[in-house]
Amino acid sequence: QPIQGASHLFRVQSIRRDVTSLPALSEQVALAGNGSAGRWLAATLHRGDQVSVTWRLSPAAHLLQAMGGGPILLKDGARWGDPSPPAPGEGKVRSPLTAVSLSRDGRHAALVVFDGRHAGPVKSVGLTHAEAARYLLAHHAYQAMLFDSGGSSEMVARLPGRDTISVINWPSAGRERPVANGLFVYSTSP
Repeated sequence: QPIQGASHLFRVQSIRRDVTSLPALSEQVALAGNGSAGRWLAATLHRGDQVSVTWRLSPAAHLLQAMGGGPILLKDGARWGDPSPPAPGEGKVRSPLTAVSLSRDGRHAALVVFDGRHAGPVKSVGLTHAEAARYLLAHHAYQAMLFDSGGSSEMVARLPGRDTISVINWPSAGRERPVANGLFVYSTSP
């Protein structure tokens, strides 16, 4: 919970482990970690602790919002070295993947979900990171990176003529997976 009068100070209200979704927060902030970061948070923070959080956007201080992901697939129209995913060898295994790319002029973005872990006429076994990079290059991407992969690779859209959203890919687990974040695009044009 924010401490009154200090924009960078917070008081820990609770510590939760094995959380698959966050509750709706009002006047509060959630600090979430996974893997070694999650273990460090659980071992270090205690209820009532005061935490100082500082942040800055670099190098573009004029940005209002940013997002992160990785690994980087393309930089300046070429494959970006040997992407180093969180788990060794992950980039060489065919998996469901989620990517975002930008055109050279920065005017076009592509949000792409590659299905995986299924074989069949309308389903896919997935792509390696190199295969995803080649696909994006073939579709005029100039910069590109991956987001999460596996069962959380999902795309939803409101299809023309419908009032509700639909899952438009084949999630690898056969169902939607609860995740803590997403990228949402809203358009006012029909």
